[in-house]
Amino acid sequence: MRLAEEYVRLRSHWYEQGEQQAFHVTIAELAAALCCTTRNARLITARLVEAGWIVFVSGRGRGNTSVLTFCQSWTQVALDEAQERVQRGDVAAALAWIRQPHMPEQVETTFMSWLGEYFGYTTGHSPQAEQSETLRLPIYRPVVCLDPADAVFAFDTQLVDQLYSRLVEYRAEDRTLLPGLAHDWECNANGTQWSFYLYKHIRFHDDRLLTAEDVVASLQRLQTGQFAHSWLLDKVTAIHAIHPYTVVITLREPNYWLPLLLSHSGASIVPQDIGQHSQKEHALPIGTGAYRLIERTVGRCVLERFDRYYGTGALIDRIEILIVPEQEAAVALGNGHGMLTILTGEWDTTAFDHLPRQNVQTGVSMLILNRRQGILAKDEALRQALYYGVDREALVAAMGDTYTAPARGLILMNETLKANPMRWIAPDITLNESPQGIANTPPVDEAKLNTHHAACSHPSSEHSSTPCMEYDPQRAIQQLQQSAYAGNELQLYTFQRHEQAAYWLREAYRRIGICIAVHIVSWSDMMSEAILAQADIILFEAVIGGELHRQLEYMHSNRSLIRRMLPQELLTEVQPLTHQLLRSLPAVEGNRQGQLDREEQEVTSLSASTWLGSIHALLQGTYSAVFLAERSAGIVVPSFLRGVHMNERGWVDFSRLYVVATEEPAESNRMGNEDENPS
Repeated sequence: MRLAEEYVRLRSHWYEQGEQQAFHVTIAELAAALCCTTRNARLITARLVEAGWIVFVSGRGRGNTSVLTFCQSWTQVALDEAQERVQRGDVAAALAWIRQPHMPEQVETTFMSWLGEYFGYTTGHSPQAEQSETLRLPIYRPVVCLDPADAVFAFDTQLVDQLYSRLVEYRAEDRTLLPGLAHDWECNANGTQWSFYLYKHIRFHDDRLLTAEDVVASLQRLQTGQFAHSWLLDKVTAIHAIHPYTVVITLREPNYWLPLLLSHSGASIVPQDIGQHSQKEHALPIGTGAYRLIERTVGRCVLERFDRYYGTGALIDRIEILIVPEQEAAVALGNGHGMLTILTGEWDTTAFDHLPRQNVQTGVSMLILNRRQGILAKDEALRQALYYGVDREALVAAMGDTYTAPARGLILMNETLKANPMRWIAPDITLNESPQGIANTPPVDEAKLNTHHAACSHPSSEHSSTPCMEYDPQRAIQQLQQSAYAGNELQLYTFQRHEQAAYWLREAYRRIGICIAVHIVSWSDMMSEAILAQADIILFEAVIGGELHRQLEYMHSNRSLIRRMLPQELLTEVQPLTHQLLRSLPAVEGNRQGQLDREEQEVTSLSASTWLGSIHALLQGTYSAVFLAERSAGIVVPSFLRGVHMNERGWVDFSRLYVVATEEPAESNRMGNEDENPS
């Protein structure tokens, strides 16, 4: 509201003047306070008088001053404006507004209390006079992309899963493939042709019926190679609709993982005219998911229950997601009681230690080193200094909370965290398997495997306290002395949520003689070619919970931070390993591979554990990555909310949430009390 800004500007200029206290001013002084011309100052003053916020008596005659009286509460005007900004979906602007110079202290205190009350559960009535439930959630990262083919960040893919559907769905809890848009699927004997049979009468959010042509168009769009998830359809030669509800996918080589790959968020089905739709001004995504998107701004996304969803419908009518700046997360929540609060490491959560929470392991914090250009591309001794020069146990102790254990590679070793009642499901992974002897697959270079030292041969007992990644500061210094490093700063880029860890690492490396310059960039900027060209090191969390989807994505997606920093010679070694993996059967229920040529399958297959061991050998043995710590996400759940299940990415399926009322809630009132838990 522009008028509130002008009023607060005047109050800030004459902050010593109280309400109902007349004082003398000149029109020139008003213009200076409002940063405008005298003509505009008169116009603004007239609007403020009309609103009843000031009394202004113009001076009569040359040299006579005017008299100004403030009538409206400065605190109330500021609070109303801040609340209106939040309700418009701009929390960042509201926080900046209340922190202007000379703003009364009680404004921020009162606003923060209101903001904590604003988030959470409310009820109202729909236009059809039915009760409508709304859940407002604070999220501490931006929404970057909602195009399934290009969405790579964990929260983006979480929203994609709510808005779109896939041919096949994957349930990580019991590692089962379930019908999605397809009620059945099957492949031929050698795994080179898959048929998917679609449900009828499925509708997009704009009420159009979905047909096989939409599926074909969606997958052919991925095939163009321009998207982050085009890798999902590698070796696919043809996609055809042989019937309005039957799609046939033909491959150049056997791929028994195809149904599992098609459960990836990147394979979500979009309308066949998505190209035309996305070019429309203010166009919103259209899918077939349990929620449809009805509003998206920089600071807010609003999801509304899609009543014509073909599956089990969402149970909460409306989800409002407000983007809170990462640096404001703690103050924005206050005590957070009565909110569903997702804890992903952006802020100190000790205030929630007394509240019950769920935790799930989500990924590994790591440094990926630039092997394509710059000093680290060729200087292995310097890369070894970076590897040996960081004490991962000390890092975990210093960061705490979501840092759960020293990393052992691009894997998560513990099935569950002690505080987490849910199972974490993963392939049977062991890095002790040798990648040699795989039929038709070039073996990993023996010399590279031999450089693997203890890091590639971790203890088999999950209870072992031996850290997998070796910390050896003396060896780090020796390698540094043998390197070509001349003391110049290495450029480390990361996101704001990793800022504390970045500066901890800078200090740790300084102690062994390596200078690090830390750069904090936005989520979208990190993906730019300019940033990647400047970066010697990128610090990020590789989200790898669940099935092997994510590790495959990091090695094959053209938007992966890992792949984009690796040299071509390493990528060339990855490709044949993956092709052999796809010839094997994934250890999931419901793959429906039909009658296989078992002899062919046994000869050419590569287990998931062996593939992962080989990838680990490539990254670790060439010192292309420095794995730091296993990470977790947590969630604090209010007592009235049910259906809360954290997925492998550390987020919650909104469509499964529902409210249990212990008493009749008042309209538009949070169901919360001092004993309830936030999120």
